[in-house]
Amino acid sequence: MRGQFSSVYNILLVETPNFQSPLHLSSGLYTVGRNPRNTIVICSPKLSRKHAYFYKKISSNDSTVVYSVVDGDLQGNRSTNGLWVNGKQYLEKELKNGDIICLSDDVALRYYVIKKPLEILDLETKFPKVLKHSQQMLVQKDAN
Repeated sequence: MRGQFSSVYNILLVETPNFQSPLHLSSGLYTVGRNPRNTIVICSPKLSRKHAYFYKKISSNDSTVVYSVVDGDLQGNRSTNGLWVNGKQYLEKELKNGDIICLSDDVALRYYVIKKPLEILDLETKFPKVLKHSQQMLVQKDAN
């Protein structure tokens, strides 16, 4: 059972000067841009109407579910300002935990892959009150 994961959470943290919002990615496709028809709408004049899209795939490294990001729209039209991941420009990039996707100088998306071991999930199911109490104790200890 060691090393197995029953849940993998793909999280995208959207950061702009006006807000920060986490999104749990679970669908196969997400579009990003100013257009209200996008799955993820970001109202920034520096973004294209259809700036980029994310699609779900199986990682080439370890067979887990991850996302790739592509510059532009589904018809192959590229965005005006491009797509940067960790400071390097890409047309398409398979994402890794901790990657920072910049769509402009004021819009960044942070990608996280959170894996939860089966053992922890089993404990949460069997002993929720004990774990909740332990977490409260840790919070109280950190506060002191």
